[in-house]
Amino acid sequence: MSSRSISNTSTITSLPPYLTSGASSRAHHALLVKLHSAKSNYEEDEVIRGEIVRAKEVLGVRGQSTTKIAETVLILLHCAMLRHDSHEDLDFALVHAIHLAEGGKSIAERRIGYLYLVERLPLEHELQLLLINTIRKDLASSAPSHILLALHAIVQLPSHDLGPAVTPLLTAKALLRHKVPAVRQRTLEALSALQISQSISTLDDGSFPLSMSKIIKMLNHERDHAVLAVIFKLIRRVLETGAHRIENDEEREYIVEKVLEAAGLGGILPDSEIALDVLRLLQTLLKTHRKGTSAIERVEEWVTTRLYGLTSCRGWERAFLLDACRLSDIIQSVSTLCIPLISRLLHPESTSPSSSTSPPTLPSPNHHILALKCLTLLPVTSWDGQLGESEMSVIMEGVNSADDTVRRTTVRLLHGQSPDLTNMILEGYVDSLRSSTNLSLPFRLPTHVSNEEKIRLGRQETAMRGLEVVDVNTHGGKESAERVVKIMNALEINERLVWEDGVRIVLDRLRNATTPFSGYFTTSLFDSLTHHSIQNTSHTLLVISTTAACEYITPIQTDRKLAVDFFVSALAHTGPPVQELILVALVSLLSGLTSAAGGDGDMAKERVLEGARRTHKSGTKYIQKRCTEVIEIIEKDLLGKIIDKARSRSLPDILAALIQVHAEHKRRSTSAPRTPTSPPSARSPSRSQHELRYEAYETPRLDKRDRYRDRRESDSDDG
Repeated sequence: MSSRSISNTSTITSLPPYLTSGASSRAHHALLVKLHSAKSNYEEDEVIRGEIVRAKEVLGVRGQSTTKIAETVLILLHCAMLRHDSHEDLDFALVHAIHLAEGGKSIAERRIGYLYLVERLPLEHELQLLLINTIRKDLASSAPSHILLALHAIVQLPSHDLGPAVTPLLTAKALLRHKVPAVRQRTLEALSALQISQSISTLDDGSFPLSMSKIIKMLNHERDHAVLAVIFKLIRRVLETGAHRIENDEEREYIVEKVLEAAGLGGILPDSEIALDVLRLLQTLLKTHRKGTSAIERVEEWVTTRLYGLTSCRGWERAFLLDACRLSDIIQSVSTLCIPLISRLLHPESTSPSSSTSPPTLPSPNHHILALKCLTLLPVTSWDGQLGESEMSVIMEGVNSADDTVRRTTVRLLHGQSPDLTNMILEGYVDSLRSSTNLSLPFRLPTHVSNEEKIRLGRQETAMRGLEVVDVNTHGGKESAERVVKIMNALEINERLVWEDGVRIVLDRLRNATTPFSGYFTTSLFDSLTHHSIQNTSHTLLVISTTAACEYITPIQTDRKLAVDFFVSALAHTGPPVQELILVALVSLLSGLTSAAGGDGDMAKERVLEGARRTHKSGTKYIQKRCTEVIEIIEKDLLGKIIDKARSRSLPDILAALIQVHAEHKRRSTSAPRTPTSPPSARSPSRSQHELRYEAYETPRLDKRDRYRDRRESDSDDG
């Protein structure tokens, strides 16, 4: 080894550890060492808590150097990213960060101050007023680094107070025509962030501080691709929000011409992101078009040239192809050009020929999904009958794909072609469940499973795929409920077990659906359940119906009475886990019936009391306890208090409120002084230590698994 290499090695090994660790300072390195040696999340939080205390002491020193402030602020940012417990407030450093952004001795220190504010200062915070003068001073600077600091802060922290103060500077020639492309790019992004919020869908015409003619003029003079991309996005956003409204076809054609001219001069290829920006802008320009205009012809020519340039459909080319398909309803020739590219995605050239009897070779999931989504955007007539047999085989085989996204996209495509196709697929799944033949197996099947277990997993996987079809091809709540009932009854022909994944899938759909959909679903669900024998009712459907009764049932009194009658009848034919859910659902339903006109509410309460007493006699100790709570809640007229206490109408929250209200009532009745004229009621047994044990703990918030968890273990402990 040469003496020079030995010298270099010794120099590297002699460097202090904090320089080779990537830490910004010795204090930062000390924090990293402590965090590395921590053995648990709790220990890490203790280290971070101590570091926050130390930071308060450092920043509390009057006249502290900007170097020390920058070092401390950077450490606080690290703490904010790594801590598990976020109760410690870090706002104490905001004022110091503002002073650092304004008066840091170096650009690095000022950048740290800005960085802390961008990461930690809430939008529309009052301290943003202190930042305005600093931003204005940096925007007027001659140093590009200072200007970019301010522009980045505007993009990340736009506010109503900041807009009027900096907009005149942002619209001045000094920034819009700055010699540094990054400054021009960030200036336009800052204007967009201030004036066109992503949460705003419509603006007044002319509200954007730059006129369309000025933006088009900038487009004509710009050659930098990064700045061009921002201009294309800005024009599209201005048009979509209505900040500029196109008056006539002449103006539209002029803008299209200038956009295509800029795209041509820039040499934009379809494998770049900027080509996608141009394409999406052209889509926006042609949304309110008149057929046969020259603008459409120019766009058609540009899109055709770019589609011919697509070769491998990799990277941005995929997104370009997908968005080009969206133009098919405006430009018919797009479909003709896209079909060969889609065909290549579905049926890539293989090195070995496949036999006619073997299943088709499927493309990669990414190519498969892209091809299916492209076909979904095209008119059915453009590809139905135009694709070859091998391509159609790949499409149909997507129904059996192990990838759920491929399956869903395939079903959506086939439903658009013909609803009969998806109905046939659904019936095939139901028939498989009834006969336990031709079942779909999960992608990850455990090794060494018995045939019985394999059949059970196959039935659940088949039912799950059936629910996917229902989710995709059913738009009405009534029809959806009928199909869910059909699938669940077919799944539980010979067994009465709660299928937890099925419960989750259906309830997730209801939570994401519209209110009318959920209401119609719930009404139809109870209509279907009442027409089936209680003994043969799916327990999975019972669990779903309890949540639906709490959260989604309509205010119509007849619907609630129907649900009450069904649940009371079902109490005697279910096990303890489901019985508890039914009792909670009954409490929720009664709360909506008690204010009904006439005696409907009283009759329903009597039915529930009768069912709860009957269940109390035959139930386990745990269910007996829950029945006692429900009976006393109804008899003491405490139903309204439960709804008031519950954080929401969800079943777990109502259960928690039921337990809490009952416990509070028992405490009040126990602590109330007894008088000779008010003898103790025979219905109020003396409180035992066994009854008090649950009151010593805070009522937990139950998750979906806790809703129907078996309590037999708890009962055995009681015994």
